[in-house]
Amino acid sequence: MKNLNINFKKKNKARAFGIIGGGDGSTSIFIAKKEEQDKFLSYAAENIIPCNRTFKQLEDYLIEKYNAIPHTLLPHELNILKANVILNRFDYVLDKPLPLGENPTRKELKAYVEQDTSFFQAKEYPAEKLGLEMKAYRLHGIESEISKENKPRDKSQSAVRISSYTDEDAIVEMEMKSEYILIINGSREVSDDLLLYQGVSEKDIKERTNRFIAYAYTLKHMGKL
Repeated sequence: MKNLNINFKKKNKARAFGIIGGGDGSTSIFIAKKEEQDKFLSYAAENIIPCNRTFKQLEDYLIEKYNAIPHTLLPHELNILKANVILNRFDYVLDKPLPLGENPTRKELKAYVEQDTSFFQAKEYPAEKLGLEMKAYRLHGIESEISKENKPRDKSQSAVRISSYTDEDAIVEMEMKSEYILIINGSREVSDDLLLYQGVSEKDIKERTNRFIAYAYTLKHMGKL
């Protein structure tokens, strides 16, 4: 079972917020002491019923519920999507520096960053070698609170964007083989809805995967657990 991976991203800026259910993902957004988290996850495991759906079903749901229409990514956007997929799902094809030890010094961290060319390698790696199937959909009229807060009052002040979407549209980027999904300019409500729709498997619950953790905390956030 592969995992749902959903992120938010500010346009032309670093990602502003992320919920990552993939095996690579960080659960640092769940601010809790380990004991408290373990207790909550044990409770969640006892009360959550396996309800997983396929990634194709998720795609169909996106189209049906949100009237998502196919969207053509610009070449640089497609290349960034490919790089993110490789970094998150196929990083074994990359040459990476040796892992840092515990409590690295600033000097060691700096040296690691300087040596790590993973992103550039991922951008150059042929998508065909991994059999990637990348898609994108446009969700008209769905924008994030971040986008609303940063939208200029005077439209004449808007900066020229290099992306191919508008302030009013959310873009959903997908890679079907790895089940990687990225929501750009979308709302928390949409990402929560998609995450809950795909659900979790019995294996996710038993192994406490990041997908299960994201699912459980989303239910808690929504007052359903």
